[in-house]
Amino acid sequence: MENPLPEYIKVRTFVYNLALKASDDNPKLPSENELCKLFGVSRITVRTALQALVKSRILLAKKGMGTFVHPDFMRNRLNSQCIGYLRYNGNLAVSHFSGLFADVIEMLGLKYELLFRSDMPNSDASLLETIRTLSGIVWDGYSPEESSYSEIAGKIAETGIPFLVLSREQTSFDTILLDAEQEADAVAEYARKNGHEHILFLSDLGTLPYQKFLVANPTYPAVYRRLCKDGKIPRDSYCTPVQLNSRLANRNFLKKYTLIYTRRTIIRELLEILHRHNIRIPEDLSCLVFEESTPLLFNGSSPSFVSCRESMKEHLLHWLQRRILQGDRSGRFLEKRVVRLYPGESIRNRLQ
Repeated sequence: MENPLPEYIKVRTFVYNLALKASDDNPKLPSENELCKLFGVSRITVRTALQALVKSRILLAKKGMGTFVHPDFMRNRLNSQCIGYLRYNGNLAVSHFSGLFADVIEMLGLKYELLFRSDMPNSDASLLETIRTLSGIVWDGYSPEESSYSEIAGKIAETGIPFLVLSREQTSFDTILLDAEQEADAVAEYARKNGHEHILFLSDLGTLPYQKFLVANPTYPAVYRRLCKDGKIPRDSYCTPVQLNSRLANRNFLKKYTLIYTRRTIIRELLEILHRHNIRIPEDLSCLVFEESTPLLFNGSSPSFVSCRESMKEHLLHWLQRRILQGDRSGRFLEKRVVRLYPGESIRNRLQ
């Protein structure tokens, strides 16, 4: 499950990055009322964000005059380039990739800002105004099929600021392509090699109607195209953790599905459900995780997992070096994510 950031953190991050870009001639920052309207939050939320920055001597509050960048901060701040990070529709900013993004940014001595969109009027206009102060933009989970995405993406590109999208489809922008087919190759091959012909996909998106789930999770149909000779995808082969809990009341369910594939963000919830039904991994059910989980959750055993972390790190470094550090704006950047499989002890070989 994605983890939305607290509102005061959003405000604090936004104001901090304004302070980084503020000029000596204009060190004054937006008023509390302006920030309340911009983020659609209460005055208490805004004050909580500002007080932390005042305490850190980043801001200076002058009674009756407003809030300014602290002179000490103006003198000592590093003239670092700042990269904006936007995720999906702009409401969710924390994911398995956002931590990697932050690591790579800091590795290169850059700074980053989490960007947000909301349903408030003029939200996109405010986003574009913020973007103009940045050195580059990375949009994680961009989909050209979403009209609201493509419209604002076009406006971002028009600013001329280096702009990278992480997308499952080809785009006209700089792109790291999240290829579902290559991930499906790795998952299906490993499953078949260990005697598993039917995989249950466990996802937070499991409540979506069948056709929408196929679009939202293209790895799912791609895996079944490789496993099923007739190409038919069982309608009960995906679900949420809550739905799984109900289905496990029928022990025959595990006679059909012998392997479960899920993200590490819901592994703990999955294991709690299995424990309630006295189902053991891997004796009764095998488990494959997207991105590395911890043996602490698997009674000390190493979980089997697939990962694109090293690949994504390499591609992001390539883009940042070319567009930001070298200032090369020529041509289009296009690289494809590669998923690797790491065998562990959470998958039983049913052929032995």
